[in-house]
Amino acid sequence: MTNNTPRPRWWWWALLGIWLLSTAVDRLWLHADQGIPSWDQAEYLSSALEHGRGLGLIEGGRWQGWQALLDLSPKIPPLSALISGSVMAIAGSSFDQASWVLSLWHGLLLVVVACWGRELAGGGPGLLAAGLLALAPAMADHRVSFTLDLPLTACTTTALWLLGRWQRRDQGGTWPQAISAALAIAAAVLVKQSALLVLAPPAFWVLSRSLGQQRRRWQSFAALALVMGLALPWLHHNWISTLGGTERAVITSGAEEGDPGPFGAAQRADPVVMQPGQHEGDHQSQGGDALPAPLWLAQGSAQNPEGRRGQHQQGALFHQHGGSDGQRCADGLRPGAALIAALPAAQQP
Repeated sequence: MTNNTPRPRWWWWALLGIWLLSTAVDRLWLHADQGIPSWDQAEYLSSALEHGRGLGLIEGGRWQGWQALLDLSPKIPPLSALISGSVMAIAGSSFDQASWVLSLWHGLLLVVVACWGRELAGGGPGLLAAGLLALAPAMADHRVSFTLDLPLTACTTTALWLLGRWQRRDQGGTWPQAISAALAIAAAVLVKQSALLVLAPPAFWVLSRSLGQQRRRWQSFAALALVMGLALPWLHHNWISTLGGTERAVITSGAEEGDPGPFGAAQRADPVVMQPGQHEGDHQSQGGDALPAPLWLAQGSAQNPEGRRGQHQQGALFHQHGGSDGQRCADGLRPGAALIAALPAAQQP
């Protein structure tokens, strides 16, 4: 069931208020937390800075053509880095200044979730969905972590929403809807290619349904051509490094860290149960038994009270002091962490 009545002005003001309040909290957190960015964040910050210079927007760089720009993103698609580099040219290149782009991605996600919820259940539930999203602890962590998680979530959610609007029997099947859905899918893929894991099944389902309808059939072909036309230039330029980098970053590094294989039964249980030594901070369990992921994070936090401070090194621009992005979430579990850490010792005879 859809709700297509015009949205009153107060509805948009309420949604803007949710975004402004969550953004203010994020800025206060970033101001108070002056820790050095983690390894992944430093890598994405470096990439954004390089793309901003490649566009000629940041001092020290200049435009050298599309081929030189595509050379800057051999493994990860360039859209997020291009947008982040453009924002850094306006806001500044420090970690806190560059994080303004995360607020923009969060704003897009709030709008999509609120509009989607309004179409399904009404304006009130749509605002409630946006408010719950802003309050979610995991999402709050992503809003201050300079990684691809938030832009990928925002673009993928937008693509799913627009794809659903296009395939509707009533008020669907228009050319603007087809083009907007294709642009959103292409944007998600150009943020990170793993978006296909979420978008490919519903996209092929919509495509199969549209083949029996003459108008939607041509819209589907045009949308597919648009997605391919936008994504293929980068993939054609970097396909060797993309395949090699993905294999090294996902399969080989996972095996070295003790993660289960990508097709094994243990992989499906891995987000729930972490084995000692798999955590990025490399905290060692005293008992050697597997712990549920939240307890394992808390145990690691108890053994390393300094959180993100340790001994990792990040190449050219930044360097990090230990731990992982998950430490910020684990900090909230510290009150019970000492008890959790003592459990394995208490089990010994």
